[in-house]
Amino acid sequence: MKPLIVLLHGLARGHGSMARLDRVLRRNGFDTVRRTYPSRRHSIAYLAEEVTEWIVEAAAGRKVSAVTHSMGGVVVRHLHDPRICWERIVMLAPPNQGSQLAAALSGNPVFRWYYGPAGAELADGARWPAPPAPCAVIAGTRGLALSNPTSWTLPSCDPT
Repeated sequence: MKPLIVLLHGLARGHGSMARLDRVLRRNGFDTVRRTYPSRRHSIAYLAEEVTEWIVEAAAGRKVSAVTHSMGGVVVRHLHDPRICWERIVMLAPPNQGSQLAAALSGNPVFRWYYGPAGAELADGARWPAPPAPCAVIAGTRGLALSNPTSWTLPSCDPT
């Protein structure tokens, strides 16, 4: 039996940001679950507790894999509940070392107002637990993207 695939969005996003991936996985025979969690309103630890409960309910004892985006990867690192039987995790662009952008802006009141406690916590990843399962990380950018403001501040990576 294939594992349940949990799709976790990033900061200031919603479950719709994972809709295309959800459709592809379902078309290929996977059961998926994706929900919006209040990423801007609570701490990462609080969000992890909330996400744990809906994963446990959705999995009903099945093995679980996850595909995460950005802060979703940080949240999944906090999901060490024994009721979740993890198989593997794929993290898309997680700030696993902390976010330089969040570190630079975390003192800004507008940043703190908009991104909330979790946004400020992204500044330093030194105390985050290891992921609860084997994982792969996919990250990088080829250059500036108008749709991705983070790419405006970070150096580009040229894979050639």
